[in-house]
Amino acid sequence: AVSSDKTLDYKDLQVQFEVVADPIEYADKLITNWAEISEDSNNDIDSTPGNEDKKEDDIDYEPVELTYFDLSLRKFITKVNETDYNNRVPQVDTSKLGKVDENGKRITSATYKHTKDPVIVETGNTVEYTIRIYNEGTMAGYANEITDNIPAGLEFLPKNKTNTAYKWVMLDEKGEMTQDVSKAVKSTTNYLSEDNGTSNIIAAYQNEEGNTVLDYKDVKVAFKVVEPNTSERVVINTAEISKDSGDDIDSTPDNNKDGEDDLDKEYLKVQTFDLALKKWVTATKVTYNGKTKTTKTGFNEDSTGIAKVDLVGKKLKNTTVKFVYKIKVINEGQVAGYAYEVKDYIPSGLKFVKADNPKWTLQKDGTATTDQLKDTLLQPGESATVEIVLTWKKSTTNMGVKTNWAEISKDSGDDIDSTPDNKKKSEDDMDDAKVILSIKTGSAQMYIVLALTSVLIVAGGTYMIKRRVLDR
Repeated sequence: AVSSDKTLDYKDLQVQFEVVADPIEYADKLITNWAEISEDSNNDIDSTPGNEDKKEDDIDYEPVELTYFDLSLRKFITKVNETDYNNRVPQVDTSKLGKVDENGKRITSATYKHTKDPVIVETGNTVEYTIRIYNEGTMAGYANEITDNIPAGLEFLPKNKTNTAYKWVMLDEKGEMTQDVSKAVKSTTNYLSEDNGTSNIIAAYQNEEGNTVLDYKDVKVAFKVVEPNTSERVVINTAEISKDSGDDIDSTPDNNKDGEDDLDKEYLKVQTFDLALKKWVTATKVTYNGKTKTTKTGFNEDSTGIAKVDLVGKKLKNTTVKFVYKIKVINEGQVAGYAYEVKDYIPSGLKFVKADNPKWTLQKDGTATTDQLKDTLLQPGESATVEIVLTWKKSTTNMGVKTNWAEISKDSGDDIDSTPDNKKKSEDDMDDAKVILSIKTGSAQMYIVLALTSVLIVAGGTYMIKRRVLDR
């Protein structure tokens, strides 16, 4: 009956049901629950109890729309040292997400297109990974914990700014927190958890026509490459959602199961850094009374010849001799690199003249250095050259063999077979070039040279470039 305040009297009853429908099967359907008065105490004026006539007012319904929880994870390298990698970010295709395939099964995963070719790195590099959590489901949720398995070849960096910012901690093989890098087998973070703020929620995917965007949240993690530079294997790093806020429809957190979309891998390979140096004499320049004659040696980086200059004794006072050296830096490794500095060890008997070498600097220890190649990136197989000119110190006693060494003194990597600036002549980042000076006296054409010269010529069959200043 209608009360005096014109409200309807009513009585309530409640009923509960368990949802047993497959949320994938009913992803785009409504489950409708009807209720009807099946018996009453009088003759209802506008409806008949129990007749299931949905137009009558003794029957009503409530629709239920099913949602499902589904997070996916993608992992990709975004930086090596200070070099950004932008070509590995996933391109997301949701065109089939939520649709039924040819077998009548609903598709619950988007397609992620991004290269998984190993990134080439060097031992000692710092590699930064981005771990991206997408929401493919129709229910918002949280990735409460993410775990990264630390493989052999990588070392976690506990003091790295990226790792501290994203709240990573190390776990040992028992799953307990550790501060010992050598015992760490996993790293884990709760950075995106609900406990750290509701702003971490990842919004549900709205499966509507024209909507192609999945919401996501990122964390980053950094490791040091400790894989030996002689290794041939690919280092595989795996990350997984280890705790979430729902019952994921197509994956189980922290089960380390390949094929589930809450887990992804990224790949890198250590390749060798190897710069080598070659040095040779390209020309001799003899100046007498202001006139210079240049003689090319014809040598190249593979030549073993010695450039020779024969001087006339009585003309020595007015004679100047210069040697032109070519220094070539070659990338014999598998990764690009720089020779930031090249050093020349000037031998006794020769001197450095700044006017001849404007791009070189004479150091206090008597060596000369140049940074001409500091901005020249050498790809594998590429090379670059510099030139240095040294002048003979004029003296009748300054004759014989002069050996001039050059070395890569600074580079950009961990060279596999040499150490910059260690003056170790057996390493391939150091090489020498020899010249010989002698005095021609009288018609007998006698040559005053050091005993070493004769030994070199006889033992090695050394090819000589002869240079004479003739009497006129």
